[in-house]
Amino acid sequence: MERYKVTALAVMAVTWIELVIAAAVVFLDPSYNDFPYSTIVFTWPGVLEEIHRIWALVLIVVFIANLAVVYKSGKSARHLRLLSWASFILLILQAVLGGVTIYSNDHPANVIMHEGNAGVLMLVTALLAAYALFAFQQRGEQASPE
Repeated sequence: MERYKVTALAVMAVTWIELVIAAAVVFLDPSYNDFPYSTIVFTWPGVLEEIHRIWALVLIVVFIANLAVVYKSGKSARHLRLLSWASFILLILQAVLGGVTIYSNDHPANVIMHEGNAGVLMLVTALLAAYALFAFQQRGEQASPE
């Protein structure tokens, strides 16, 4: 499997894992939010909030690795580059919106923007993985002589 397929799947996987962690944070109790650290880290909501933030750092590393691999894959990966950059920009926006949401004491408008951007980020990472898996595979099948 080509490297860009692996990194595209990794980008999608770490993004969706972050969504599950975020949903657990909201489900248990989001009132422990205190930017940049949780005030009570020895309770489940506080621990999950810290895991959510640490996992965001993992996302950044995986997204940067994906960008590097896609750029090394050559000119044929134009669409992968576009989707990779779009996902990376959405990730940075997601981090900013997360900080603004916590800083504003979970103001509903900020929460909606944060969660809405998460949905768009998940869509773009799914498109990135689908394109890496299927578009290049079909292109390779058409180009091979029989």
